[in-house]
Amino acid sequence: MRTASAERRKNLKEAGLVQRSVWIREEDSKAFDAATAALTDHARIIAYLIGYDLGMTPKEIFSAIKKHGLAYDPEDMQLLLSRGWIHDDDDATEAVLRKYNMSITLDRLRS
Repeated sequence: MRTASAERRKNLKEAGLVQRSVWIREEDSKAFDAATAALTDHARIIAYLIGYDLGMTPKEIFSAIKKHGLAYDPEDMQLLLSRGWIHDDDDATEAVLRKYNMSITLDRLRS
């Protein structure tokens, strides 16, 4: 189990994601969650793209993009979320990854 967990942490870190743990006052919990929801959902989207669902379905991903006003073009996300990059247009997929400055490579998506 530790090996799988360590591998997961390594892969998430390679995708540019970092884990943050902070202490806050209990009465600030709702405000903290509201203030960090877009950042958390953005990280969850990137994690999903590299194979870790972290509890989000494609439908929830599109909802999060809309809810938080994340700067994703729905067609771009459809390309990535469809997993079409495995056998479709490599150039289009790489362009989407560059467009959103994702620290994910096409090779990483395929692994």
